[in-house]
Amino acid sequence: MQLFQLLALICFACVFKQANCQETKLPSLISVQVIVRHGDREPDTDFQNPAGELTNKGKKQMHDFGIFLRGKYGKFLNYVTSSKSVSILSSDKGRTIESGLLIGRGLSEDKFKKSELDKGNMYVPFPVRTIPAEIDDVIQTSRICPRFEKLVDDSFVIYVTDFVERNRRFFIKFAQATGHWIILNNTAYPHRIDPFVFYQEQAIYNATIGLPLDDMAQETVVNPDLVFKPGFEALKIDSLEKQRLYMGPLFRQLTNTFLAEDKKKLNIYSAHDRVMYTFMLTLGVWQDPKETPPYGAALSVELYETFSGETFLEWWYKNDTGIYLLEIPGCDKPCFFSQFISQFDQIMSGDNEIECQL
Repeated sequence: MQLFQLLALICFACVFKQANCQETKLPSLISVQVIVRHGDREPDTDFQNPAGELTNKGKKQMHDFGIFLRGKYGKFLNYVTSSKSVSILSSDKGRTIESGLLIGRGLSEDKFKKSELDKGNMYVPFPVRTIPAEIDDVIQTSRICPRFEKLVDDSFVIYVTDFVERNRRFFIKFAQATGHWIILNNTAYPHRIDPFVFYQEQAIYNATIGLPLDDMAQETVVNPDLVFKPGFEALKIDSLEKQRLYMGPLFRQLTNTFLAEDKKKLNIYSAHDRVMYTFMLTLGVWQDPKETPPYGAALSVELYETFSGETFLEWWYKNDTGIYLLEIPGCDKPCFFSQFISQFDQIMSGDNEIECQL
């Protein structure tokens, strides 16, 4: 009987050791980067000086997203959320800065309960760092690049002319109602379309908050032929040269952040829809040509390390309907980091200081 018990104990020890060994072979999460579109915002009051700020709905979206990140990555962060392990980088727009602050607050929500504040343990907000617009070629893509602007303007002229001609009947009504007759002049500058874009944005916002719309405003909201923005944004990355100039800096930012020796566990970029949209188009994972990512949408890339030291990426997209695991076309499953770098090397290997020159 004692021999049987001894054999059973040995077998149990072997099984436990094997299971424990297998556990150590599971890939380890090393670092995460998240690009998030700011929350719901008010429409711009001036299309020449856009400054629409977060609505209360947008503020809640961003705070809730911070809580979501805490739930998803709290264990990975050892439930310690500080600027030593978390970075929040924003464009210099008010709506993205506010979004970053609210995400940070939600991420560390459990650290500043009232009882703790009463004891003098004050909540220290995450520092949200910003990139000045004149040098931002990553988050707001507002840095001047003459070569890129020349390429886009050439495409923009054709796109706007075709868009107006395809919807000429509507734009005659629009000009009669608003006085913007220049929009019908195909020899005028392409930005003649701006008053329509501004008008459409206001109509969409009014529709979302339940305000009544007149017939023309209603048409701008529901007519699929009048969807303008996604097609225009897609012009920015419809060639390899444009991708290098426009998306190259973001690809380099993400790659270099993962390659850094002292990388943080969680890096958050508080950004705009055009950046997320064109980045996902470049990756080959955006499918809807009539939509851009909604307010509060987020694209996450997670860096894992296998027991043998290899690193691979997992991409996740979150919107208001769910969370989806993405597969990058051309990158195997798992998508090894080295393969990803090789696949997009022609985009990220550019030098904007040189290539932006005319």
